[in-house]
Amino acid sequence: MYADKRDQPSSPDENLGRWILGGVILLAVAAGAWYWQKRAADQAEAPAPLPAASAPAIKNPIVTSDDVDPSLSATEQVATLIGTPRFEALLVPDDFVRKVVATVDSLTREDVAARMNPAQPLAGSFVAAGEGDALVLGAANFARYAAWVELVDSLDADATAALYRRLYPQF
Repeated sequence: MYADKRDQPSSPDENLGRWILGGVILLAVAAGAWYWQKRAADQAEAPAPLPAASAPAIKNPIVTSDDVDPSLSATEQVATLIGTPRFEALLVPDDFVRKVVATVDSLTREDVAARMNPAQPLAGSFVAAGEGDALVLGAANFARYAAWVELVDSLDADATAALYRRLYPQF
């Protein structure tokens, strides 16, 4: 039955229907393309919304106190907080703020520039205990960090937070 219909020539009405259907599809595609281009042009021309005038530029600004001695640099203020001898033993005073900022900035990267480290290199070398797949940190490694643990233990939380607030604009 279908084979007989396939072998017969199409009627003029069928050909006209195919042309009309093809024209409708072509018009629909053209209208869609025109709409898409017009929408893209409208979005490109639309100005960016202006920020609200009442909103602050910084979401949570830190206000510095007025009791800061302007003659002291950030390095000197940190040295005063933790003690100058300890500061010189553990940290590098040259370009201290710049090195702290560079180190914090590089934490998300795979490599960290050792020359920008604000801390002095640790004494001794890394020690592992065990063999093969059972390697663990050696006890000597914990001794290498003793001075840093003592430093953190000795810090006054309120004084450290106040210093952070004072130095925040420099960082």
